Amino acid sequence: MSGDVVVLLDALDAHREHALGIVESLSEEQLRAPCVPSQWCPLGMILHLAASEHYWFHCMFAGLPADFYGHRTHALDLWDVSERDSVQDIFSLYRLQIEVSNELARSSSLDSPLEARDPAWGNWDAPNLHFVILQVIGHTATHAGHLDVAREFLDGRQWMVL
Repeated sequence: MSGDVVVLLDALDAHREHALGIVESLSEEQLRAPCVPSQWCPLGMILHLAASEHYWFHCMFAGLPADFYGHRTHALDLWDVSERDSVQDIFSLYRLQIEVSNELARSSSLDSPLEARDPAWGNWDAPNLHFVILQVIGHTATHAGHLDVAREFLDGRQWMVL
């Protein structure tokens, strides 16, 4: 494993921990409460982040089947959680996706090509693992920020005050 992979995964892990850390002490009611006009809830965001890991690392990079959390899809638009989806299951699902993603990345070179390509991309290209890691860093960091705002709306807690 190259030093560059380590640096990139460390950065990604920091954003993942931020996303989990900002919501980990919320009650189940707060985790399921829609926080913004688009109606997503913090627990749904964690599911969405798990789907993003699965899509980029597992499906696109490694070419693994698109089966994810009872859905046969590459879609990243999984946001909705039902009452039968337990908080523990969603958090465990995200942690499992992270574990598999990190293992795939650690056992590969940054210039390793993707095994699959989503036809929805059109002419857009995702050339290699380096691109995938950067994509997931940006995605996770953005949504960790969304979770910061949600947490502040829910109970006033802030993750990082500058």
